Amino acid sequence: MFLSKWKNFEKIVAAVERAQTAGAEIQWDEKINGRQFDVTVRFKFGNHKYLTVIECKASSRKVNVEKVDAFATKSRDVNCSKAI
Repeated sequence: MFLSKWKNFEKIVAAVERAQTAGAEIQWDEKINGRQFDVTVRFKFGNHKYLTVIECKASSRKVNVEKVDAFATKSRDVNCSKAI
């Protein structure tokens, strides 16, 4: 199956997270409360549950402020522990 350059990049990021985060649940292209995230990482430490959301960009250009603001907003909307 042919995937675009950016989808392949997202899958690589998910694979890296899977390799370095033992015991975590890693998802590619997940929707949470109607919001899409390229990669999500969920894990539990002690009695606490953590959610990391990752937005991937395979581009040589800088990401504009509006896109960063949009990612920050949707990250807050899902109450994540960390946004990358």
